[in-house]
Amino acid sequence: MLLLATLLTLGGLVGLHALQGANYGRIGRAGLYAAAVGLLVQAMAALLLLMGNDAWEVTLQWLVAPVGSLIVLVGLVLYGAATLQARVLARWCGVGLIVVPPLAFYMNSRIFYGSLPLFGVLWVALGYVLWSRSSTPTEQPSRVR
Repeated sequence: MLLLATLLTLGGLVGLHALQGANYGRIGRAGLYAAAVGLLVQAMAALLLLMGNDAWEVTLQWLVAPVGSLIVLVGLVLYGAATLQARVLARWCGVGLIVVPPLAFYMNSRIFYGSLPLFGVLWVALGYVLWSRSSTPTEQPSRVR
């Protein structure tokens, strides 16, 4: 499930980038790339964990997973700041990307998987925004006289 979640989160970031990528600058690209690298590290860790090697399990548990989570945290906070700056999405989208990842990271360090519902609600809400925006026309229809 972790592998699927990281890949779907990466897909959500690509969708957000497609929507607002032209309106933010270096901060947005840096946040996108950092979050993507962190998510790919987490996906690699989940894949190696599925292989079941005990030596990898210790390395993943104490090194790869926390480093990947920290990179995702920094990337999403930067991406949230760029979302606020771009002003394409509602303000709560940027604020959510800034506030929820550090809160989830803190909760995950204190409560085992305690942050999953919080992080999941954020991504469901952002997914809804992307889905609702995809049905709006991009051009105004021409008037018939």
